[in-house]
Amino acid sequence: MSDNLKAPLGQVKETKIYVNTKENIWNKKEISFEELVNIGFPGSTKKEFDVTYIKGHSNQEGELLNGESIHVHPEMEFLVTPTNES
Repeated sequence: MSDNLKAPLGQVKETKIYVNTKENIWNKKEISFEELVNIGFPGSTKKEFDVTYIKGHSNQEGELLNGESIHVHPEMEFLVTPTNES
């Protein structure tokens, strides 16, 4: 059972995730593309980023697009990288 399911009803337990190899504690069930960009590149003025992830539900991996969110799982890893486009 995932750690974030053990919290009292209606609350989400803090979940350890990694963004660009740095450990972060997340306390929501989902995380958005925009939130990941803000964690990976706080204060950045760059507009275009790629966000990929591994260790999702059932060990899924994939890409998160601008405007999308994903359910957070313990130890999930995200890579946020600026693109060459402006």
